[in-house]
Amino acid sequence: QDLQQEVQQHSQKGEAEAKSVLRSVTDLQEALREMQRQTTKFETEAKDVRQNVTDLYQALQEVQQQTKQCKAGTLGLRERIEDLQQEVQQNTQKGEAEAKGILQSVTDLQEA
Repeated sequence: QDLQQEVQQHSQKGEAEAKSVLRSVTDLQEALREMQRQTTKFETEAKDVRQNVTDLYQALQEVQQQTKQCKAGTLGLRERIEDLQQEVQQNTQKGEAEAKGILQSVTDLQEA
């Protein structure tokens, strides 16, 4: 009977330890599932960040291209302004010469 009691005690102790181990395994499995969820979440976030970086890089390239075009346009406008200034100056000189010629003609007619 003592042996039966001892076997029963060991059996109960073994069951308690088995339950404890089972709880530990269950807890570890849940922790693993949570880690897997977090890993998936982080992978998704990393993918989003990579896409954002790609989008920003493309936007930067577009801005650089537009900046180049603006600089070229500004240079073209500057050259056109210089051309127009020269044209105005030439027309002014031409107008002054014509005015002097008319004035000379009027003077000549008055003297005649």
